[in-house]
Amino acid sequence: MTPARREWVTKRFLVTAKGYPNISTNVRLGEVCCIAGLTKEKEWVRIWPVLYRDLPPKQRPRKYEIISVRAFKYKDPRPESFHPDESTIDKIGFLDAKKDAWEARKEWILPAASESMCEITRLAEERHKSLGLFRPREVVELTFEDDDTKWTPQQLRVIRQGKLFGAAKTPLEKIPFKFRYRYCCAEPKCPGHHQTIIDWEICELYRKSRDKYGDDTASIKRDIKRKFLDELCGPRRDTYFFVGDMHWHPGSFIVLGVFWPPKSAPTLF
Repeated sequence: MTPARREWVTKRFLVTAKGYPNISTNVRLGEVCCIAGLTKEKEWVRIWPVLYRDLPPKQRPRKYEIISVRAFKYKDPRPESFHPDESTIDKIGFLDAKKDAWEARKEWILPAASESMCEITRLAEERHKSLGLFRPREVVELTFEDDDTKWTPQQLRVIRQGKLFGAAKTPLEKIPFKFRYRYCCAEPKCPGHHQTIIDWEICELYRKSRDKYGDDTASIKRDIKRKFLDELCGPRRDTYFFVGDMHWHPGSFIVLGVFWPPKSAPTLF
């Protein structure tokens, strides 16, 4: 049978979330991550696999970077998913908060917001929606669950294989916790949600706090809660969650990142 012809398209979008890398069991891939975002037309886009740390620094997109990339639709049934040609990643703009860009970010992002997580779940069932954004009604807590501290034997084999054929880089650290938000969304009868967070930023915060506090787990958790609960979800912020489902568990959503612009000052008239 002749393989299906790849139909390449160019995707131009604002990066809104970047997952912490994982070690694929596919030796050809090795260490991969997922990048998600929104086009100007409010179309959600996911590119995977991205061998992020193998990219030249000038091609490593940050959150809120506008990028262009050639990609094709592959067998992932989720409509937002595309396989990128990483060599074509081009960074063409950045919405920098230091330049009062929160308004520009909101203009780009908020029109794509759904009413609730419960609505996104229904749309996943009805239309296979797998990426979304919504404002939680109440963020109850940030929880920590102990996770494996080492990669599996199969993942270690992939890492060693990568060392033989790839450029030398610092081994990817296994994060020993699963972070989760417990919250209620705006659905009147919302039963509550407890979702894993895979945001690269929370994992990097863990690493920085671990370097600072060593084996003092209580202080590490306190640092993470201070940032990702008290600040990002605090009363001064208009908090939204970027969410996406997992290829191997369709309809099971995780938190990909947080959008946390400052609340607008109330008007008197």
